[in-house]
Amino acid sequence: LIHFIKRSEMLVLLSFLVIFSSSVIDAAPVLFIIQTQPGTFHQGLAQTTRSNILKQWSMVAKSMEPPEIILTTELGEQSDFAWTYFPFIPDIAQKLEDDPKLDYVGILRETTDLNLGALGQYVQSSLGKINPKEESLFYGKGLKDEEPTIVHDFHQNTEEETIMYPDPEAGIFLSRHLVLELNKVLPVHKDFSIDPEYQLAEILLKELGVKLTHVANLCSKSPKASESCITQPRIKDYKCLKSKEVKATLDLLNSLEVYVSTVQKFHQTRVTKILETYADLLPQAQYISDIEEEISPGIKTKVLPYTVNTENGHCNKTRTMIDSFIESGKPWLLILDDDTVLSPARLAQLLSCYDGTEEPIILGQRYGYSVTEGKGYNYVTGGGGKIINRMAAIELTTLQDGCGCPKADTPEDMHIFGICARKAGIPITHSHRMFQARPPDYPFSMISPRKPISFHKHWEIDPVEVYYQWFKRADDYLRDGKTETPTSKDEL
Repeated sequence: LIHFIKRSEMLVLLSFLVIFSSSVIDAAPVLFIIQTQPGTFHQGLAQTTRSNILKQWSMVAKSMEPPEIILTTELGEQSDFAWTYFPFIPDIAQKLEDDPKLDYVGILRETTDLNLGALGQYVQSSLGKINPKEESLFYGKGLKDEEPTIVHDFHQNTEEETIMYPDPEAGIFLSRHLVLELNKVLPVHKDFSIDPEYQLAEILLKELGVKLTHVANLCSKSPKASESCITQPRIKDYKCLKSKEVKATLDLLNSLEVYVSTVQKFHQTRVTKILETYADLLPQAQYISDIEEEISPGIKTKVLPYTVNTENGHCNKTRTMIDSFIESGKPWLLILDDDTVLSPARLAQLLSCYDGTEEPIILGQRYGYSVTEGKGYNYVTGGGGKIINRMAAIELTTLQDGCGCPKADTPEDMHIFGICARKAGIPITHSHRMFQARPPDYPFSMISPRKPISFHKHWEIDPVEVYYQWFKRADDYLRDGKTETPTSKDEL
């Protein structure tokens, strides 16, 4: 087991189960949802989390049926959009209606470990103080924006209204009453889904008047020895190459076809920042622009054939990149913006978790269009980097319409990596470590434990400083040929 349940915790858990299941010990009082994704790698992570819960349960509750644990990939038509929560609420509400003994719904990520002993201690401390059948209870590790951010439509927190939202890596718990009440206000319409935890907290606050209750024992990083965490994520599960595997990491990076999308006006302002930071670890990168010129000794921009450069929405340019990638014969394509800040080492460690020869893969930070109602499509937003393997590229380009662009300036992320991907039946694989915005646009306590792979935008920040703060130590072992020595702030 990932967590060792102490004897005292086990005794507390036993009493918790007995009390919570009334006079008959026959059914678990909680239903678990594990948010996961299609694909061999992610399904393996989710099954590990499920197995850990069931093993603990069998140790302390042999006379009780184990809890039902549902993977979001098992939800049928709603599975593609289950990351936004709202599409699966009706099904979960029906389960609660069918089983009056269910008091809570726990929502975990695929790598979120649960310590049942610590959970039992927390629930026992609340007995007599709360009633999940009659009260709308919303528990999580609370996050809040210190300043307005583009990620949350520049919402301004005030003393009268502050939206506190949960860190999903630490788990979310909803009472029976809250789920049933939320189901009454559905469907929820949102054109764009960017941060589903924030949107969930916003709807619960504005529609039901329910605020998040912060639970310190729901942890987003490994606890200190004195702490007893109810949950904690297995962040190292997303690192499939160790720091000592320098050659394998460099070989993987060298296998990438890398395109940096730029235009002449940014050659000396943005591209030079890439050259100052991570370009040495991606020496094969091609800088795809609207004009050919030397921007540094030995480094020239390139114009791909049949490219139409546009001010916004780079569909034609990106579609041409995919054709060029297929011709290259390489297994992976990485497309970066000229204002993407990146750790190549961390990218390689994540990418090594996938077998790019077995299934089509489109990887990046996932956004959604019109998905909260269980329709629309997911897509990869481009700023944090877009990754596609050869199989996926071929499937996109062999669609009946060839994934042609409606216009040259159609948004490439929504069309190619959204609409076309859905037509081809290719799931969008999300990385919670690739970010569309800048570090100040997210709570530090959320992004730091995740060990970010990328950020985006140079607005009001120094990209070189961002790289040195967040990524340089993670990359330097590749430059030195030595195993990285982590610090408490930036360990891998």
